Amino acid sequence: MLNPLPLTLISACLLSAPLSAQWLTLSGRAPIGNDGLEQARQQAIHNALARSAQGETLVNGVLAQAMEVTQIGEYQLLSETISDDTLEVTLRADVRAVGNRCEGAGFRVALTLPRAQVVHREHLVPGSLYEFDAALTRLLSNTINGEATSLFAHDRDDISLDYRQLNREYGDQWARDLSRDDNSQYVVALSIDDLTLDPHQTTLGWFEDDRNRYFGADLNIYDGLTGQMIWHKRYRTQGDWPFKRSDAIELGSSYFWNSEYGQQIRQQVVAMAQDIDTTLHCRPLHGRVLGVDGERVTISLGSRHGVRVGDRLSLQNRQQGELGWWNRDAQSDDTLVIRQVQLEQAIGVLEPGSSYTRWQPMDMVRAHSRGR
Repeated sequence: MLNPLPLTLISACLLSAPLSAQWLTLSGRAPIGNDGLEQARQQAIHNALARSAQGETLVNGVLAQAMEVTQIGEYQLLSETISDDTLEVTLRADVRAVGNRCEGAGFRVALTLPRAQVVHREHLVPGSLYEFDAALTRLLSNTINGEATSLFAHDRDDISLDYRQLNREYGDQWARDLSRDDNSQYVVALSIDDLTLDPHQTTLGWFEDDRNRYFGADLNIYDGLTGQMIWHKRYRTQGDWPFKRSDAIELGSSYFWNSEYGQQIRQQVVAMAQDIDTTLHCRPLHGRVLGVDGERVTISLGSRHGVRVGDRLSLQNRQQGELGWWNRDAQSDDTLVIRQVQLEQAIGVLEPGSSYTRWQPMDMVRAHSRGR
């Protein structure tokens, strides 16, 4: 059955005249929660379609990397499978390339994910969920690293932050410092302010154990180069809390995550990862100069970012100071050709004619889509 793309996705597409069209095979996954199979199916389809312009897809059976901004016409659901309370769908979609090339195509930006902040620690008492913040951070990090196509996460659950206090006392400086120290381009701040549990109800003098527990969180994305918040969204859900008053929940067990409440949170985490991926998709990849030795320049981008031997990156005379990034010499860009690649670092050589004395640590490097 051919289906039109949902209106919410159409509005996110670039509505210029398409240049070419092709049928791609896409896949997407979503947890099956309290809302049932149909809701999971729609979320999995949404995930697959959202990824079509962001990562690797099958083009006539051949693995290909999306290089252009695309627009989806129709799609056909081919199959669906259920495993471990997760629905995976496979579909074919009519994907049309439009004129503008995606700056971040083929690359992945790094983001720092500090330990989630729990605003009201007393909310953790029912169930003894005292490590819930760390568990949720790991779940979001693992989901991003397993599902996202345009980014990867540094799980920093060893860093606990009070975002309201940081913004009040340090403005955007804290996000710039954290991004620089962690060699990332963005910082994701997750603040949980609602883990409340419905009050006990009694029947004939007996406490009833079944009741709802809530989840509310704010997620902010900060640009690590400027320190500015570039995106915000509120997430809310609730689910049945089946545990007894005296239970101490083991957050590493499937018993908790397969409960109705745990499944609802898993759905929210999947939505967070998808939203972050969609928000940062097509943004250009930036890094920093780490060291200079004659014509050899070491940078903070590597294979995890999608950088490969032979890539040509632009060096820019920009320094990161107390007031953000500023140009030392806007007309002095040189080209760096990558010769060695490590996981999150690379070494390149300056093209002939470049200045060997102009560049220094903390200058900026920028990657361009390989189709250019």
